[in-house]
Amino acid sequence: MKKKKFYILKWAILIALIVSAFTSCTKEEAPNFPKNESSTLKCATVDNEVECDLIAGQYINVGTVLYSDDGVNLEVQYVTSDGWSLSELHLYVGPEEGIPTNKKGNPVIGHFPYSEESLPDVTTSYTFTVPLGDDECYAVAAHAVVYDVHGNVETAWAKCEYKPIITLKTWLKDPDGSSGHSTFWAVSSGEPISTSDWCSIMGTNVYVKGDKYSLVSNCYSNPGSITVTDDGSNLKVTVKANDDLLLYRTYLFVGTKEQLAAYGICPNYPAFPYKIENVYSDTHVLEAPLPPTINNSISFQEAFGANSWGWFSQYCKN
Repeated sequence: MKKKKFYILKWAILIALIVSAFTSCTKEEAPNFPKNESSTLKCATVDNEVECDLIAGQYINVGTVLYSDDGVNLEVQYVTSDGWSLSELHLYVGPEEGIPTNKKGNPVIGHFPYSEESLPDVTTSYTFTVPLGDDECYAVAAHAVVYDVHGNVETAWAKCEYKPIITLKTWLKDPDGSSGHSTFWAVSSGEPISTSDWCSIMGTNVYVKGDKYSLVSNCYSNPGSITVTDDGSNLKVTVKANDDLLLYRTYLFVGTKEQLAAYGICPNYPAFPYKIENVYSDTHVLEAPLPPTINNSISFQEAFGANSWGWFSQYCKN
């Protein structure tokens, strides 16, 4: 009798293991990421913040300028890098038509309403706090005078390029159909973000031109890759499956974190505006326009016909 019970128990355990193995690749569950630095999802946060490059001498990247707000005040933080320091700062926040310029359209930084011209030696960070009014959007022109350890002095301006949030989910299948549909997440070596709730925005990235992503799965060690490029107006997203796998469905989101949240805590991926469904192929290519919610910087030459270089940007409240 004991021997019979033992065989029944053994078969029950075996059946449970088989069922578990069969369903593990079809359930929507957090993937087991490989434990190596190059492919493990990195954690970061995306605040209500716009990060811009601080460009000196028209072409030298000497740091960043961060714009963020709490609905009441706009904070503008200058941060230098690579041995550069801040000497003078001039900041304009207001309507575009109010930017101080001369008859030639060149900005008159001495008339900018916020300035700091007596910074201590080797200052590498400084923050302005500017009260915001009732307007939703503002022109922001951030100027600096910077110097390096060799005594070289340059004028610098903040130049912003909008980097949208991008996330993608795709289903793959073995050519013989034996594995069923499986869910995959895109992971980048760029600036990925995640939350404590894995299904929320895992695999979401702040897009940087030329990003190269890897697909990660519970079922395959190297399922495929994603390449994202843009032509200044549209993103081109190319999803490529590896090892004779076939893509079946792909869903793409491009936009802001707030827009992504509208699809739910666990996003309703089929509702994403860019998709390919019921198409078996080793490659899916999707295109999406770059969202216009945050404008790239505009040159003073383009806006006012200036003969001097520099940029201003439009910042909208979060």
